[in-house]
Amino acid sequence: MLKKSIPYLLFFLFYSSNPVFAESSKQCKPPYKPNNILTVILNYSEGMNYISQAEKKCSKIFARKLINTSRDSILMSQGCLEVTLHDIKKALASRKSKSALNKVKGVSNRSNL
Repeated sequence: MLKKSIPYLLFFLFYSSNPVFAESSKQCKPPYKPNNILTVILNYSEGMNYISQAEKKCSKIFARKLINTSRDSILMSQGCLEVTLHDIKKALASRKSKSALNKVKGVSNRSNL
């Protein structure tokens, strides 16, 4: 039995200690878990800041969770839902414009060298 499990153990050790795989599986660390609408409302500004400042992948995942929680809530009126969706889109667009601005600053800083 031990002989059969050795290849699996080696496979696991190789892939868990390989730095290439460690970099590609970065953990997203949102400010909170948007499990219910009350949590979303109480931490609204933190959520929008996270969406606008986190990595693209992380911000999209968190935005999707916020959208799903907001749509699934019976406490959220249609008007509030529309405002929330608009704010999430604005936060995502803000993240995109910040990354474009950083690229432009990086190019201008390089040209000064």
